[in-house]
Amino acid sequence: MSEQTQPLAFVKTEVKYLVLEGDEAIGRHLFELDPPSDVERSIWFFDTSALDLFRQGVILRARVTRSGDKPSDVTFKLRGPQVANLQESDMHLSADTKFEGDQAGTGTARPSYSLTVAHNSDEAILKVAGGAALVRTLFSAEQQSLITRFVPGATLEDVSPCGPVPSQTWNLPKGKFPHELTAELWQVGSRPVLEFSDKMDAAKAAAFAAKLSAFLDEEHIRFDPSSKTELALQHFAN
Repeated sequence: MSEQTQPLAFVKTEVKYLVLEGDEAIGRHLFELDPPSDVERSIWFFDTSALDLFRQGVILRARVTRSGDKPSDVTFKLRGPQVANLQESDMHLSADTKFEGDQAGTGTARPSYSLTVAHNSDEAILKVAGGAALVRTLFSAEQQSLITRFVPGATLEDVSPCGPVPSQTWNLPKGKFPHELTAELWQVGSRPVLEFSDKMDAAKAAAFAAKLSAFLDEEHIRFDPSSKTELALQHFAN
């Protein structure tokens, strides 16, 4: 893998505030998060029983849209130290590529890269999720090439579906909080996992995160420093 001479810089950051377990009901009541949501999905992740991909910063995900205007899709995502090995050419692949900051609460934004391919066939995803088709049939050639580069020694034959995770998403206008927000609610086993987020210019992320954290703290909604994906993968690995 050739050396990246200059680190790639992100211009957008997504600030995320994961709600501590036990405070979800307060958040749902505060923002009136009642059905129906704007988007409803079923989510699967793909990893080994030891979460070998996640431990190397790689996340493989498929989403089937049950309602709403978002397409079903399949994503390769990379976080952590290996992001430094990305090349400029990785930003210009044929599918939807994103390189942005990923910030939990008021912490430091970390770079996050993703390559997403929209899927017209929900049936193809559901077959793989149910074990009736091979995992590799979901991922494009470009995604498979990235998996080979960033997870040496592992193949898609080594991973299994983890899911489904039911997901509901609401687009919240300005009101109780003076900025637009996205609220996403997952059901991970018996735990409802609620997160508030928004995306902005990277230079504005710190001020936004401080404002959001202060607002939610005043409403007695506490912060969980983990991530939705981590909680879901740990649930299915146990």
